[in-house]
Amino acid sequence: MAIRVLMCALLLGLSGCADFKVAAEFGRQTTKMTGVVKDEFAQMEAQCRAQAELVAKTADIPDDAPLDDCKRYQAAQGALAAATVEVLDNYARALAAVADGETFDLSPDLDGLGGRLDGLKDRAGNPLIDARESNAIDKLAVALADAWAAKRREDAVRRLVAEVPDLALTGRVLKSYFVETVDAPAGRSKAPYTNLVAIAGSSVRSTEALLASPAMRRAEPIRTYELRQEAERREAFLRARGAQFGRPGEVPVARDQLVQTRIADAIDAWLAALDRFSADALSADPKALYDQLKLLGSKTLAARKAVAGL
Repeated sequence: MAIRVLMCALLLGLSGCADFKVAAEFGRQTTKMTGVVKDEFAQMEAQCRAQAELVAKTADIPDDAPLDDCKRYQAAQGALAAATVEVLDNYARALAAVADGETFDLSPDLDGLGGRLDGLKDRAGNPLIDARESNAIDKLAVALADAWAAKRREDAVRRLVAEVPDLALTGRVLKSYFVETVDAPAGRSKAPYTNLVAIAGSSVRSTEALLASPAMRRAEPIRTYELRQEAERREAFLRARGAQFGRPGEVPVARDQLVQTRIADAIDAWLAALDRFSADALSADPKALYDQLKLLGSKTLAARKAVAGL
């Protein structure tokens, strides 16, 4: 084994001794991490819409006004976060495919994506992404196109490995959506996810106050009971994400147990694996990278359980 490792280290660029298996595994583990993030995006969007519908039913609002906050979120903060994870997910799927000697499809949505994100702003008018970050996203899209066009598997893998700095920057942008980080855009006081949870929590509290009124309970007791049950489900979902509702004896969920913390931990583990990936992606002895991927797998599983409420 030692002799093989030495020979491959000497002949790596010439003899095809590169270990594509670890590159494929990095791609698969990355896809699992991005899958958890996408699941949480879908849940938060569904939660936002469900709460808006609950507000409309409780207050007898005939139009779509309660959905406005959801729409504003999706148009800006949500669009940036979704685009960021989509780029990473496409990269991971492409890497796993080429490392396994398979083909992959290029998403047409990635072309010029960074430029389209440049115009996104928060409510205060601050840009959500800077030029360096949008350029990183565009460079990843170009790398995917280059890998798709490469004739040799090793050339394709090496092209994707070369984008590690842009991957790291994009990963840090994604993390800053969930928790406060030093990489957050200038002018941002809180993570967008924290703001979204706070807005949803405030809406649930207002709905519960209305449903608790004697007039509401006397007028439609059965319907009021059903709506209160629905509101309590919204409350439990949000409590796992840091919302507090002032219940007697209510104990906040520990910070390290919050859904967003678990997701941030998984992204951190991915960033740590990425550091090893840049050195060991084509190594004949990638044990250190496999160790990092094992840690990434455990952090991703913890995040998946938190997102699922397990």
